[in-house]
Amino acid sequence: MSGSITYLAPVDNASGKIFGKKEKFTAVTRTWGKRQRGCTATGQRDLKNHPYTEKETTQKAKFTIVGQAVRARMKDPTKINEDLAAFKAQTEYKTLYRFLWNLEWKKA
Repeated sequence: MSGSITYLAPVDNASGKIFGKKEKFTAVTRTWGKRQRGCTATGQRDLKNHPYTEKETTQKAKFTIVGQAVRARMKDPTKINEDLAAFKAQTEYKTLYRFLWNLEWKKA
């Protein structure tokens, strides 16, 4: 045989708690050799014991407002030409959406 086959288990370890028949894992990881190759959050936040902080709530509200403002700005025919010109003049952002997102984020 010219090579060897290494079997990797789908999940190497899982952290979290198991409640009855429902498995509520907070993270699932896989490793390849000595390196960890990814971590995925799988559980939902327990809002009863860990409610959102005021900072998290304001950040979420800001995120929502900026998203709505960007979508409205992209549909506005009066601003699209100047937005496209400004987008083509810069090199930092690769998409118009990301460019407008950062403009609106700075304003909010």
